[in-house]
Amino acid sequence: MFRKVRLRLALGALVAALLVIGAYPVRTSEVSVISTDRFVLYIPRSVAVRPDVLDYMLSSMHKCLDFVEAFFAHSLRARICHLWEDALPALGDSPGSCICKPGSERHEVHETFRTLPTNPSDVDVRAFTWIHEYTHCVLYEVFGALPPLVDEGVACMIADDLFERNSYAQAAIMLTAGELPSLVALANWVNHAARAWRFDAWVNYSAAASLVSFIRDEYGRDAIIRMCERMPDCRVASWECILSMVMTALEETAGIKLDRLEAAWRQRIDSTEIDSQFRLGRVAAVRLLKHLHSSPDLDSLIFLSGRAGKSIGSFWNEFFGLQQMAAWFGTDRAGDMTEEELREQIDELHVKADKLRRALLYGNGE
Repeated sequence: MFRKVRLRLALGALVAALLVIGAYPVRTSEVSVISTDRFVLYIPRSVAVRPDVLDYMLSSMHKCLDFVEAFFAHSLRARICHLWEDALPALGDSPGSCICKPGSERHEVHETFRTLPTNPSDVDVRAFTWIHEYTHCVLYEVFGALPPLVDEGVACMIADDLFERNSYAQAAIMLTAGELPSLVALANWVNHAARAWRFDAWVNYSAAASLVSFIRDEYGRDAIIRMCERMPDCRVASWECILSMVMTALEETAGIKLDRLEAAWRQRIDSTEIDSQFRLGRVAAVRLLKHLHSSPDLDSLIFLSGRAGKSIGSFWNEFFGLQQMAAWFGTDRAGDMTEEELREQIDELHVKADKLRRALLYGNGE
């Protein structure tokens, strides 16, 4: 059913920083509501979806959810409400992708600034994001609000399993590039919305996926369940205790101290076989993405455009265009642009970001 996707981009979470994950009032006069026993789809009336594509999409969604539920031996109690939105309130034209808001009465998956799939191939690509978000829903019902290391790591691992992807590949690239975080840093990963789109979060997603996969591969599927059971529920746990609770849960799950677990995990990542030429290209992609996200003006643009009610959609379109080019650098989906040429375009965008920040700050935004 699904087309294999070679490497993780984790873009669904990469830009979640720009979103406020609050309840979104659905105006039923503006959407078509399609309901099944497990899903409720809110599709803008302005979007036409072919009946065959809609059927295939619903089938894919159900298969994704079946896969997650089977892993945890848990059937969702609440339905998943899937919403496609043109914008979110109070954030101007901030871009977004796909985010999940799990809950006790219903789970919400929001797709923003995106069109619906237009063909089965497009559905297969979107399904990778859907199963990731559905995993969050199942984890929430079974274990509560897990720390980001586990919540995101398990979601990435489940998606990789369904799509038969190597969960260690991207982490191996990060290790080569000198960007792989320590286990302590991962345990202390606070997935605030204001940070989830940044480069360090992109790194964390890949690292968390490899760590959770390593624990599953070394200690078995039941170890993942035990690990989740030992983790704090972030809804009720004391904030200053979460880091130590996460580290303790990892040590108890593996039965060894954290430093030994980290050494074994890194050794497993380092043993991942990747073509040397391909590895060089992907390391360059890491450098480009880090450079793209290095501008100090990006967070300011989010805040200032929202405060001023100004539209800066054209800037974000350019930003995410470059992000996509950087993310695919070194793969067969990349164009002919060299690393130096792409870096020059990123430098030009940073100059635009500085000028736009000043314009918004002093009341001369577009």
